[in-house]
Amino acid sequence: MFWYNPSFYNLRMKFRLSLLCALLISIGALHQQTFAQTVNYIINPNTDGGFEGAHGWTFLNGIQANKWQVGAAVKSAGSSGAFVSNNVNTQALTSPQDGNSIVYMYKDVVVPSNATSIQVSFKWKNPDGSSFPPRVLFLPASDLQYLPTGGDFYRTNVTAFTTFLQNQSTWQTYTNSNPLQNDRDATYLTYGGYNLQPGTTYRIVFEWAAWRQNYYTQNPPICTLPSSVNIVPTGNNVVYNADNIQLLQPNSTYTFHLDLVGSAANYLIEWTVNYGTIVSGQGTSDITVLTNSTIPSGNTSKTSVKVYCPTPSYTFGGYNGGNLAID
Repeated sequence: MFWYNPSFYNLRMKFRLSLLCALLISIGALHQQTFAQTVNYIINPNTDGGFEGAHGWTFLNGIQANKWQVGAAVKSAGSSGAFVSNNVNTQALTSPQDGNSIVYMYKDVVVPSNATSIQVSFKWKNPDGSSFPPRVLFLPASDLQYLPTGGDFYRTNVTAFTTFLQNQSTWQTYTNSNPLQNDRDATYLTYGGYNLQPGTTYRIVFEWAAWRQNYYTQNPPICTLPSSVNIVPTGNNVVYNADNIQLLQPNSTYTFHLDLVGSAANYLIEWTVNYGTIVSGQGTSDITVLTNSTIPSGNTSKTSVKVYCPTPSYTFGGYNGGNLAID
């Protein structure tokens, strides 16, 4: 909402019944050593400034699951509020969603030609914290023409307020009496920030992002395999044929040891024995085998082993802007 008087404009952004989203523009004029002011809303919280009916806000939502919604699910007053969700009836986020995204809600306003100052104020809440938190941008619309909804671009803090919209589970009121200079990044201020340009179209933008939506980290322990393995028969009853292959006798007990070559960790071992039964040691480096009561003539040792990595588990490593709501 924007409001003004002949000598003083105050642009204030609030929304709805409690003036929840209004932009105030202040215009000052000195006349006969006196200062008078009246107020006019440029964005009216009860009409185009709130989310009741034809609210006039623009949404850039892209194709991913989480989008800006307008509805009754989250609001501080009135019948509707704006919030990020995967549906309009409740506030619920899909995490991870299929891909990265940046989604925006914005409104353009023309600053009156005799305006000298601006104030921005709005209500918000977001119980979640994130390394990719929601932001608010306020600049001339010509500087914010490109608002990408894909996940391949993210603005620097130079163009945004340094206050992030996160870690607050109850409704908060943000007020900035000089949004072109206050609550700004040091780099932005190094270049002098912006001076108000009366007659110019300005854009207030609420940005929410989901990032690294296809990024997962493998949970420990991490498996490494040996470079090679050898099965070594042990015990005092080992007999080899002329080809140095162990001969098996029926109904006899044999032991085997697995020799690993190279560095290995967090692997699994699976033994297989023909013409016998593993009595003990399955899954370890040493097994005891009892051969069958009959073994086909001419058969030699049929013991084999598989060393392999278990199926890994992963933890989702992405993040999003949380359950943000504006009203």
